[in-house]
Amino acid sequence: MSKTLKIISLSLISTVLVAALGYFGFRQFAHSIYLQRTCEWANIDNLEMHTGIDIPKIKSSECKYEKAQNTKLARFDLDKSVEMNAYLQRNKFKKLEKLTGIDFGTFLDGAQINTSLSQTSELYYMEGFYETENWKGLLDKSTGKLWITLKYKD
Repeated sequence: MSKTLKIISLSLISTVLVAALGYFGFRQFAHSIYLQRTCEWANIDNLEMHTGIDIPKIKSSECKYEKAQNTKLARFDLDKSVEMNAYLQRNKFKKLEKLTGIDFGTFLDGAQINTSLSQTSELYYMEGFYETENWKGLLDKSTGKLWITLKYKD
């Protein structure tokens, strides 16, 4: 085998090896975000991966993981720059026509949500599930507050 062919072969093998290590490293990193249950690290990414709800630019947030119920509860104050109508449509939120039928207690600070709302609030709701979890999202368009509750089934 000629010296040039050896160099090309070694370069090709090295490139494939580096690409494979990068790919598997990224997959492991994404998987560790997906498995994260606490609110300490990668909270927004974790919620987005589990619920499919895009969490846009925020001003502030609060989160609590209830280990006994295996549930993550979060509230986000969305940045004023978020175009609400496009956001609602893109994330498939549906306007609530009445406040009955929604258990506000399943959201972070649920009692406060229920007492601070009026019939004129612009509330939007969505929910979904996968085999391993179910979730609910509530958005008050007038205040830019977004609540997400994620219940893990395992």
